[in-house]
Amino acid sequence: MLMRISTLFIFLLTSITSLSQLSYDEEIEKHRDEINLEFKSDSTSILTEEDLVGFSGLEFFAPDYAYNVEVKFKKLKKREVIGFSTSTDRIAKYRPYGILKFKIEGVKCKLTIYAPARDIPGYPGYLFLPFKDFTNGQETYGGGRYLDLKESDIAKKFRLDFNLCYNPYCAYSDGFSCPVPPDENHLAAEIKAGVKSFH
Repeated sequence: MLMRISTLFIFLLTSITSLSQLSYDEEIEKHRDEINLEFKSDSTSILTEEDLVGFSGLEFFAPDYAYNVEVKFKKLKKREVIGFSTSTDRIAKYRPYGILKFKIEGVKCKLTIYAPARDIPGYPGYLFLPFKDFTNGQETYGGGRYLDLKESDIAKKFRLDFNLCYNPYCAYSDGFSCPVPPDENHLAAEIKAGVKSFH
């Protein structure tokens, strides 16, 4: 009887885990479908007219929960405005907000989150996480990728999902000015998650 109960428990646990994973994957795919709808629409797309012709959707890595990582957060006391280089002559101004520490595939990683120097109307509590990794220039855009967060997302420990990372607009057109991820946000790891390079 005990063996039957144990077997049933294992079966139920496996089923719940599978359903949980399926639900997670479906949520990621739903998010990507929404992005692709925006890119396909004439009224919202940032693609050039040439690229929009025949566009079927962006290419992504398969959803992988291994890249939804638990991070430790430490808020910075000194938050002086600093200037980011961009893809143009413009200097983008941000304030360092805090430090994230985590591991990916056994590699110790650290990233700095930034807040805009001035609040963005309509986006209270917006935080910006630009980063580069070893996939850049090969499977992903050479200029790095971004993640967006809100102050309400932040805790001493929380989960950071690289499956949601996206390309700077500059990956699709030269007509934009995009912040370049600073040296301290260059990861010594491959982030095989999120959007891939365009073209």
